[in-house]
Formats: sequence, C-alpha cells, structure tokens
Amino acid sequence: MKNSQNGNALWFILIAIFLLGGLTAMLTRGSGNTEDTGGDQTATIKAAELLRYTNGLAASVQKLSLGGCSENDISFYSTKWGTPANYDNTNTPVAGANFKCHVFHKSGGGYIFANLPSSVSSTTEYIISGSNAISNIAGTGNELVVIAPNLTVDVCKAINRSFGISNYAKDDASADSYFIGDLATNVATLGDDNTNPTYVAGKKAFCMQANAFGGLSNDSYFFVQVLMAR
Repeated sequence: MKNSQNGNALWFILIAIFLLGGLTAMLTRGSGNTEDTGGDQTATIKAAELLRYTNGLAASVQKLSLGGCSENDISFYSTKWGTPANYDNTNTPVAGANFKCHVFHKSGGGYIFANLPSSVSSTTEYIISGSNAISNIAGTGNELVVIAPNLTVDVCKAINRSFGISNYAKDDASADSYFIGDLATNVATLGDDNTNPTYVAGKKAFCMQANAFGGLSNDSYFFVQVLMAR
C-alpha cells in the first residue's frame, strides 16, 4: 500500500513537471510574439512619420506647380541643409530674391524643413534628385523625387507593407545629383528589368535595398517618393 502511494505521488509530480514545462513554453512563445508585434508597431509608427513628411513635401511641390512654377523653377534651397548651395536652383537663385517657387520659403511653398529622424536612418538629410526615372509612372523622363537613404530594414519593410508591397529587393539609383532646376539625363530607371525589380514599376512611393546607390554602401535601404512625375 505504501509503495503504491509513493508510486502515485511520483506520477503526480511527473505530470505537474510536464504541465509546468508546457505552460512555460506557451508563455515564452507568447512573450516572443508580443515583442515581434511591438517591434512591427514601432516600425509602422516611424514609417508613418516619415511618410507624413514626404507626402507633405509632394503636396507643397504640387501647390507651387499649380501656382505657375515650372518644374525647372522649383527650388529646394534652405540654409538648413548641410551644404545649402547644393540646392540653389540657377533658374530661381537665392541672389534673385524671388522666392515664389521656393518650397521651404514662406513666400513660396512655406513647407517646414526637416531632417531625417535619427530613429529611422543613420543619415541626417533627405536627398532631392532629378536623376532617376521610375518605370510606368508617366512618360519617359526623369521624375523629381525625394530619397530617404540608409533606413533601418524594419522601417523599410513597414513602408512597403503600407503600400501592399511584399518585396524590397536590390536596385540601383543615383543620389549624387541634387536637384537645382535640371532633371538630369537618366542615370537609373527603377522597375524596368530583372536588375531593377518590377515590383516598383508604377509605384510613386516604395522602399528597397541599395545596389551602387549614389556612393552609399550596398545592402543599405532607401525610400523613394515621387514629388513630380514626368
């Protein structure tokens, strides 16, 4: 009888250990999922912050265009750039003191100048360029775009999720040509062949992995938003 009681007790102890192990595993998995979800939510919030700013920039460019500014006259000059001269449009120069086509001037677009949030990129400044075309957007010319370089991969993925894009494969682009009134001879077309992934064709905003991207390191991530399609 005593041996039977001891055997039963041992059996109950083993069952308790098994159940406890199962519960611990369940809680661990739940904790991991919570952390993953939290990470995704944080990336989504950061991506939304970036998209709000670039959408506003596109709206400001559209406002100037509707107000009579040609694509060649739009200026992104600001003393807040690291090198302001990079964006001094020769068609509407600062020296001319006519700021009606200046995106960041109160007499023009009146848009607030902002740097890239440090929480999303290791680079301080956006890049505004006229050296890139995007397949199936409008015509055959270059688009005027804003680029956010060196993004974290989680923010890149969150941006693409918001546009229903599941991919972020490599592509090349030129960030070296700052926009100063000329939409330069085409340097890179995004979304036109196997090297340039077709998942970006026809998209006015997307994020992708860099390949020979304007002197930046390969395998970094960059976001592109069209400010003016051509």
